[in-house]
Amino acid sequence: MGFLTGLKAAAIISAYLAPVVALFWIFGLDSWENAQAHGIQVAALTVLIPLFLPVTVPLIGFGAPMRFDWLHFSKLEAGILFGNFALVIFCLPAAFLQVSVTRQFRRALSVPKTLGLIAAAPRLYCGAWGISLAATGVALCTGPLLPWAIVWSYLVIGYAFNHALARMNYGPLQKGGQEQGFLNRVQQQQREGS
Repeated sequence: MGFLTGLKAAAIISAYLAPVVALFWIFGLDSWENAQAHGIQVAALTVLIPLFLPVTVPLIGFGAPMRFDWLHFSKLEAGILFGNFALVIFCLPAAFLQVSVTRQFRRALSVPKTLGLIAAAPRLYCGAWGISLAATGVALCTGPLLPWAIVWSYLVIGYAFNHALARMNYGPLQKGGQEQGFLNRVQQQQREGS
């Protein structure tokens, strides 16, 4: 069950990052011949990007253009690429909150619902992002305890976004149906905790 859940989560991240990866290759490769001549590197980076995100983002963002002289990015292209990547990363937690609400991974792929969730309470969502960045920053400062601290920071991140979701006036939570089940579960846990 856990392995399958992990694959589903990885598939969602890959689906959201697919346009960024496509832009990377559209901007970076100046010709079809260039793509064919470096097919192995193109295939390897395309597969590695979503699989090892914390390692490959700095690699493709900074290392690959400096390491591979066959990749060419203008400043405008690099800015567009970074902006799209930042937007995707900003939206990913909202996509996964769709899973919290419905318990269905496929709902995370609904971009309109993801954006609607952010629009429902941008201040709460950005607040959860602030907590997440702080938790990650603290974890990065722990030195040899980093692996342990990153795991704990993920727990803080999950709590921050789910807590924000529970406080939102998010339409689907108010309409009933399966989404209402999330709100009922949160309210039940709050009653049991007090």
